[in-house]
Amino acid sequence: MTRYLLDPGARRADGGHALVAGSPLKIFRLTPAGARIVDAIAAGDAVEPRPFVERLVDAGVVHPLPGDGPFAPAHVTAVIPTRGRPVAALVASLRAEGVARVVVVDDASPIPVEAPAGAELVRHAVNLGPAAARSTGLALVRTALVAFLDDDTEPSPGWLPPLLGHFADRRVALVAPRVRARPGPGRLARYEQARSPLDLGPAPGRVRARTRIAYVPAAALVARTEALRGVGGFDTELRVGEDVDLVWRLDEAGHRLRYEPGAEVCHEVRTGLGAWLAQRYAYGTSAAPLAARHHEAVAPLGVSGWSALAWGLAAAGWPAGGIAVTATTTGLLARLNRADRHA
Repeated sequence: MTRYLLDPGARRADGGHALVAGSPLKIFRLTPAGARIVDAIAAGDAVEPRPFVERLVDAGVVHPLPGDGPFAPAHVTAVIPTRGRPVAALVASLRAEGVARVVVVDDASPIPVEAPAGAELVRHAVNLGPAAARSTGLALVRTALVAFLDDDTEPSPGWLPPLLGHFADRRVALVAPRVRARPGPGRLARYEQARSPLDLGPAPGRVRARTRIAYVPAAALVARTEALRGVGGFDTELRVGEDVDLVWRLDEAGHRLRYEPGAEVCHEVRTGLGAWLAQRYAYGTSAAPLAARHHEAVAPLGVSGWSALAWGLAAAGWPAGGIAVTATTTGLLARLNRADRHA
């Protein structure tokens, strides 16, 4: 028996004989037995994971609540890709969580990272990017599960068990926690806390392209080692968007992927406007290679004139101009927002 959470957007219709829910939205005609199952789930009762319930899970209508599963932190190897950041505190927190092993991959830091206590260190002679660093770590994993955490993350105590509970479902290959911006002073920190592209919100869900939760970031995630290897792991040719690409390939291979906001990890926010804009610009450059690999999985974009100008400058070989346009429009939007608040 398993307990499920009915998606917050689900609605009954036709006198209770239909259920409108899912992402993308679907209408389910309910038999009397199906209606009783939906009523039991809505009441918080545990139900058998019968085929009808499995259909609801795959459609994003209901979400399994993590319970006891076959895995513990001792079945997890943690991999930390890094470039020039100290990771001793992160390693210590992972050791306190009880993981079997921590592998730190130094991706050719200008000043080599020192081996932190409680971790194994591997160094790249040249900078290959985060996908390659994660792949180097994945090759060394001998446990059933692997956790990837970026070097600027800080997991909350007890973050791992809620993720591990989802692996009781043999079809689940990857589970990601909620990634929230670390609180800090300044407008950028406040903006990131409200609008970070890494924060996918408080509601759990299935992860699939062109749905409410279309991806999860590799800043923090846990996966079945063999499932990752089965799809070839991270694409080392991608410097950005490698996490989205991996998630979509796992889904296309028939695996289930879950987002579990009951587990939280904080990440560091870029402190300067220039660094923040450069990061957002880098995120944007992933659209073309993802579209080339996944075609219809990439959602169509609505582009403003200012955005088109910024992208056009970048494509023409003037990325600095594109960043300057983005900076200008960001400043104008900030002024408009302040005007709205005082209107």
